[in-house]
Amino acid sequence: MSPKILVIDDHKETLDLISLVLQKQGYRVKIAHSGQDGLDLAADYLPDLILLDVMMPDMDGFTVCKKVRATKKIESTPIILLTAKSQPDEKWEGFEAGATDYLIKPTNAEELHRRVKTILVNHKKKSAPKLKAGSATVMTMSPFTRSKMTVFVGARGGCGTTTAAINTAYAHAITEYTLLVDLDMTQGHIAHYLNQKVTQGLNELTAGIPMNVAGQLRNNFVKVSPNLTILPAKPNIDAELPIMGEKHLPHLVEAMHNTGKSIIVDGGRGIHEGNRSVLERADQIVVCARPDRISMANARQLIKSLNDLILPTCLVHTLLIGFGPSPKLPEEKVKSYLNTSLAGNIQIPVAELAKSVNEGKPIVINSPDSELTKQFRTLAEKVAKL
Repeated sequence: MSPKILVIDDHKETLDLISLVLQKQGYRVKIAHSGQDGLDLAADYLPDLILLDVMMPDMDGFTVCKKVRATKKIESTPIILLTAKSQPDEKWEGFEAGATDYLIKPTNAEELHRRVKTILVNHKKKSAPKLKAGSATVMTMSPFTRSKMTVFVGARGGCGTTTAAINTAYAHAITEYTLLVDLDMTQGHIAHYLNQKVTQGLNELTAGIPMNVAGQLRNNFVKVSPNLTILPAKPNIDAELPIMGEKHLPHLVEAMHNTGKSIIVDGGRGIHEGNRSVLERADQIVVCARPDRISMANARQLIKSLNDLILPTCLVHTLLIGFGPSPKLPEEKVKSYLNTSLAGNIQIPVAELAKSVNEGKPIVINSPDSELTKQFRTLAEKVAKL
């Protein structure tokens, strides 16, 4: 039978329009005019997908979303949030509440159908039962198992982008298999930082045929802990090695997504040929900036450029990183000025950073009980909530 969809919205015209579009595509549709009515109906109807308006009286969409996730019979039901706004803080709140995807109203019929179909197909494959082959258990792979990618990118040089990416990756790897990727193919900072000798870096994949990147990728993996693998770039200050560009990067992204690991990328500084294709396909981007006037101005321009480049579902956050005693900017003013959510406001003692780099260990490993490590763990938890 065709999938069942529940639409929850207090706006009658919106309900009628969405219902008509979905019914024309063959879906079985039920509607609810309030959050509580939607929850009651969902528990009985057991829909395959919920389309949920954010701005409703009495009970908003975020609250409904959390209550769905806390209800045993429907806790895994995919939820698409519908909103007339596109503010980054609102998107972040929606995903934290348990939303699967986000659509900005008004949306056209083609986009609505495409999103609904994709999420239903992915959820069905994710929920497929395990198949037994002899004594072995085989789980079919699905698009839903594809990796989620977070890219750290600096608003300018010296913003701590590599430090943030490395320490977030190590903290993230405590609970999830993680792939840490160095796209700064000039500096090769990750290998330097972790004191890793790189025999084959990402730079060298540019010498081959773009379509062959996936097959060659595993030769570049360096496992640094049970749950953490890195894809390093060779230090290339003298520019003797090529920079991976638009021909190879899309194939690299596709290959990384198929690893099944959570991906954290050091994207270097700004938008350039060596990271553009990755930024275009990111699930979320963390813009790293220093708490000073020039860095804030650069971050604002970078975020504006990113918003013209990225997918509608990609989240952009700002991470403020100060080194040593530096001023703490008012967080609300920073969010307002940059029009992003704030992923963190981290102060890194220079001595602690120097000790970490000199010993070739990330701060979260070198100083596991420090306040700074707690901040990186909090950042990793936010990344994991995608």
